[in-house]
Amino acid sequence: MSVAVNQHHDAVTGTAKQHVTDDYYLALHRGLEACHQVIGDGVKASHATQCNFQDWCPFLNVSQCEFTESRDSFSMAVYNQMPRTETFFIRIPIVQSNQYQVKDEQGADVSYQILPIPASVQTVPGRQSKAKFELLVKADVAGLSSQVYQVKKLAVPYADTTTLSLSSGRFTGLEVKQEDGISLQLSRNGGIRKIKSAAGDINLHMGFHWYTPAVGDNSADTKRASGAYVFRPNGTSTTSIGDPVEAKVYKGELVDEVHQVYNDWISQIIRMYKGRNVLEFEWMVGPVPIKDGGKEVIARYSSDLESGKLFETDSNGRGSIARQRDHRDTWNLNLTEPISANYYPVDSKIGISGSGGQQMWVLPDRSEGGASLAAGEVELMVHRRLLNDDSFGVGEALNESAYDHGLVVRGTHVVLLCDKNCEDDSSVEAERVFAKPVILFGEACQQTRMETEKKKSNPMELPDYIKVLTREKIQKNKVLVRVENLSSKDDQSFSLHMPDLFQGQKV
Repeated sequence: MSVAVNQHHDAVTGTAKQHVTDDYYLALHRGLEACHQVIGDGVKASHATQCNFQDWCPFLNVSQCEFTESRDSFSMAVYNQMPRTETFFIRIPIVQSNQYQVKDEQGADVSYQILPIPASVQTVPGRQSKAKFELLVKADVAGLSSQVYQVKKLAVPYADTTTLSLSSGRFTGLEVKQEDGISLQLSRNGGIRKIKSAAGDINLHMGFHWYTPAVGDNSADTKRASGAYVFRPNGTSTTSIGDPVEAKVYKGELVDEVHQVYNDWISQIIRMYKGRNVLEFEWMVGPVPIKDGGKEVIARYSSDLESGKLFETDSNGRGSIARQRDHRDTWNLNLTEPISANYYPVDSKIGISGSGGQQMWVLPDRSEGGASLAAGEVELMVHRRLLNDDSFGVGEALNESAYDHGLVVRGTHVVLLCDKNCEDDSSVEAERVFAKPVILFGEACQQTRMETEKKKSNPMELPDYIKVLTREKIQKNKVLVRVENLSSKDDQSFSLHMPDLFQGQKV
């Protein structure tokens, strides 16, 4: 019911009065609580254990979890909703930078790394946490199943993450490398200059900008204010936030991170995970200052790819649609709004191609408006704070607040570079962004391994282009199964043995 209610168009787009939006929040929270209860009970039953996993830490996005912060040892269950073994990097808020012992169900040691939580995250309005560090755990979990880990703090300080400060003046630039993977060249202030990968090198600059919103009395289209319904910037130029004013690099066993601070309301972490050929940008924007007026904030990725006027966006998460700036295939475009007329909904990916076949895809972790307004560029809208209503029905300016401050938004963009099979690779990577694992915590305990060993002997391993959409129980002995083939290749078929989706059960 919670999902159904939030499929209403005002919930999806945010075109609702604040008290209605608050009610949508409440419905979603209740639904999440119920779902986590079901998953926790399922983990307990599938592992034949008395361990309980009832705490799901809903504020992990701001590195807050009272359960893990207040215990020296605990259990963690990680459920993989994809039909193949996946490697996840789980972030757990902790108070002290001590060494830990992390073991899986078979008693084997699990790799981990400890990293600092940026000061900008620690001071997010409403955050109630003493955590100053994150315990990063590498979790290998079989398809459509869970893995339980035992986590225990030791009395020895942790010192295996190396810190480099680009603000110290010691470096004129820095290259952060991954063996047999992607590497990143940074400027002296911590900004990106170049990305190197197996698909080739591209010069890339990533930065934040804002559009100044149009203000008007809404008496005519040309006097329409930018608002909840309408994105209408005042002109075509943007104001650049500029380069980072502070940057630090943290290097370790599992991930290398670049922590950037742009100003007192924008910061970012760039991550390069070992064994992954993508870059992860976790940005945080807000509270957006409004003393000088509203702002519509974008993240822009500027490369040297010769993409011309062409780019691609996903088709509601399925396949890709070719786009051309300032053009419509079926009618002559009267371009009165040169910025917003070229914006498209981006649910899972937006990409550009160079003349040599090299491509760059940006994969958001939520639906955002996006465009390519110049050759080699991709931009995505990440935050809006406005002071005027557009008179299309809401009756309120898009000036939301929480904890007596303007809203703070924290999200992720994954950047993929490729030169072949890009359509399928970007879809598979976008699915990884979407189908994140479910994480549950419980008291430290010992689970029975009999059922676990049985599952591990025959783990589910479907191809990466096969997506299981639902396994929904509709009657006592009936389950609705929906499966999708993400591949764009006509000859990329797959025969699925249905009982494989219900291992350990009679079908």
